[in-house]
Amino acid sequence: MLVVQGIVLGCALGLLMPLSTLALASHWNNLVPLVSMEATGFAFIGAAVYVTIAAVALQVPAWEAMCFASGGVTIGTLGAAAFLTNKCRGHARHSLQYSSKTLQFTQLPSLLFLAGYVAILFGVFSFPVYIVFLCTNSTGSAWPLQPSSMLIVSLACGVVSAPWSASKRIRDSVGPVNAFVIAATVGGVCFYNPGEMPFTTVSWPVSIIYGLCLGVLLTVHLKAISVFHWMSVPVPYHSDMAIRMAVVAAVGGIAAAGGILVTAILIEEGGFDLGMMVPGTSMLAGGVLVGAARYLRGYKQFFMAL
Repeated sequence: MLVVQGIVLGCALGLLMPLSTLALASHWNNLVPLVSMEATGFAFIGAAVYVTIAAVALQVPAWEAMCFASGGVTIGTLGAAAFLTNKCRGHARHSLQYSSKTLQFTQLPSLLFLAGYVAILFGVFSFPVYIVFLCTNSTGSAWPLQPSSMLIVSLACGVVSAPWSASKRIRDSVGPVNAFVIAATVGGVCFYNPGEMPFTTVSWPVSIIYGLCLGVLLTVHLKAISVFHWMSVPVPYHSDMAIRMAVVAAVGGIAAAGGILVTAILIEEGGFDLGMMVPGTSMLAGGVLVGAARYLRGYKQFFMAL
């Protein structure tokens, strides 16, 4: 039953994210990268709310009450969204065909960017998914309320860093790709301390730092794809950029789901130190690869493609 529930829930979440992004983008001339940045902060608020409900209910314990409360929040949110739904004016459809004027993903910077992007997404969710389990089932075992509170604070930090990284000042001064590289590198390093020293005194500051990095990563990851120009063409925006961005994001989503599963297998077979080291190393290596692609591509061939 739990396996079936997981499959159904995963499919629902997989559909909800792109459909909600497209629905929001219809209010901003179908600017998907822009909407993905603006909406991430609210996603972190929702995540913090659900984790808080679970943490409070499981202390009682009240499993059924937690399920009803979480379901009530979901139904209420979707109901409000459905009530506010209104027909908007039409916009031009994005091209879903590759343009004959542009090359495929064959240039070295493009290949490095793709490999780094997938490596970063592979490990990005392992920390928030397993940090509570790590702190409650290891040598530094703690009562579940403390690591749950730690996760809530980490998500709250994401609420702060998400709109900050989406601000015009940061986009102009740092840039989405540079912010993506920095957040991935720092976030990857955050995995090592809890894996080797699974104590709450160590995990608390690391969780705060990782929450800040996660807010940046989930805010700019689509923007980084749209900004990273695959080839040197005179026109700054080419017609097949939308489908290219969608393909890369879909591959990254598959990598993120696979990373959670692989981390579980590694924890089962080799313990928490191995289970945290692999996704952390993957994120760190991904940040280096995207940084190398950024260096090879240079500064003049980057542009803002909202």
